[in-house]
Amino acid sequence: MKISYKFKHVFIITISVIVVLLLIIILFHKLFHSDDQFIFSPFPQSVTERHWINIVIDSTKTLREFNGNILFQPFNIRLDNNGDVYFLDAARSSLIRLNNDRREYTQIGKGKGEGPGEFRHPIDYSITINDFIVICDAQNLTLTSFNKNNGEVISFTRLSDIPFRVESFGLNRHLVVHPPRRKELFHIYDSEGTIIKSFGFYHEDQLRYGVPINTIITSDEKAIYSTFMEAGYLISYSENGLNNYHRYTIDGTSFPELLVNGSRVRFSPDAPYVNLDIDIVGDHVVILSAIESIKYEGEVVFDIYKKDNGNYISSFRLHYPTEVLNIISFSMTNNSIYTIELLETGDYVIRSYYYTLFE
Repeated sequence: MKISYKFKHVFIITISVIVVLLLIIILFHKLFHSDDQFIFSPFPQSVTERHWINIVIDSTKTLREFNGNILFQPFNIRLDNNGDVYFLDAARSSLIRLNNDRREYTQIGKGKGEGPGEFRHPIDYSITINDFIVICDAQNLTLTSFNKNNGEVISFTRLSDIPFRVESFGLNRHLVVHPPRRKELFHIYDSEGTIIKSFGFYHEDQLRYGVPINTIITSDEKAIYSTFMEAGYLISYSENGLNNYHRYTIDGTSFPELLVNGSRVRFSPDAPYVNLDIDIVGDHVVILSAIESIKYEGEVVFDIYKKDNGNYISSFRLHYPTEVLNIISFSMTNNSIYTIELLETGDYVIRSYYYTLFE
């Protein structure tokens, strides 16, 4: 009888422990793999100091015009797998593609307008691995897909809200960042312009206010990688919106003070930007650090992280010419860095730095 009682007691305790463990697993899954991802505290890096590596610039090339056209407010530079260079052209309301020898260019987009293939304010774009380009327009509220080789319009979708950022997984799934009036930061759309999933909470006041988080995103067609201009966070999601990780960058900078005055919500204007741009290079994520770059005259700082887990690896400083006021965008390969640079004269150049990195 005593043995039976002890056995029953142990059995009940064992079942209770299993139930508690299952509840913990379910709660963890809900927190990190659902639409209601209240992730306010990033996981810190294991190191707090930068590990500096040296960069040697083997050569540079400077582009001040293309086919007789001056560069007028270019922004958001990217490279495709063929080495072609892309950037948005504010003057022409189009995306410009320069072939890898920079001798020929293609204008993607039909210029200003509201019809298919036309833009009023193209603000971001995504290059997919199957030779398509998806451009979002902040005034027309559209996503337009093009064949990148001939500029032909493939699809044209109107959205219900302003798109600020876009990353696309083929033609049927698009991740879009909208203005802060929506509570979640990220929204996945299908090809018909219907939201199929929304996610992304990073600030404790996102449910109360439209927190104006300036988001920078990139992808490798398997996952999304994001950082913020106001905070030192590095975040990754699967293409289905499941959180891979949420890390502090090496700067470990949280969001600045949020100022609320009636319907106006903004971060403190005295707070400096933390990050300016992000790109993927092989198995690494590279971030252009604004908050660290201001410490070095004539140089900008790039931080390198592991793509699969967000672990910090190393940093390097890129020295730029004295005529440059600021580097506003970059794209990087294993042996080159392409930048859009604002000059002290107010003009712009696209510069390529061919480099070698050393420990």
